[in-house]
Amino acid sequence: MLKLPVNQVTVSLNEVPDKVACVVELGGCLSACKGCHSPNLQGTFTKPKMSLSKLEEIVDNQIEKGCDAICVMGGDCSCEITLDELKTVVNTLATIAPVCLYSSNPNAEPFEEMQLKWLKVGPYIESKGGLETPGTNQMLLEITRSNRVAIIDTFHHEVTEELVYKDITNKLQKRGY
Repeated sequence: MLKLPVNQVTVSLNEVPDKVACVVELGGCLSACKGCHSPNLQGTFTKPKMSLSKLEEIVDNQIEKGCDAICVMGGDCSCEITLDELKTVVNTLATIAPVCLYSSNPNAEPFEEMQLKWLKVGPYIESKGGLETPGTNQMLLEITRSNRVAIIDTFHHEVTEELVYKDITNKLQKRGY
């Protein structure tokens, strides 16, 4: 049985534009970004791990209460969960509601097999700020039906460009990786 390093499950109005998101925070993040907004996800995970079925139950309850998206953060660069396990988590949660994955990984290709609606890519670089900061290195991507990726302008909630997964790495390199 898959056991997950779930730090907490919360609700947020800030993680996915125009959505009330059920946020699943996975512990054990190895990125250690300076100025990270979620330092509680870094380092060794010490809480009891949660089964995927228990996580489904908690998330489903939040969706029933009014959340209309799920945001998963902290798992793609964790010492506590593999990318294959993360794929299982994302694809399972995607049967409940659309999923956004926050990733500090500048290579988005591993996420192509995940049933994502949105993908935030790029580590937090304190001097460049987060998604709300002009000139940030981060990108919020919306995955379209044709499996193309649309870059979302987080200020105006508009699609500014479309590309395929393999082009994301090049785009991120141009933003300072």
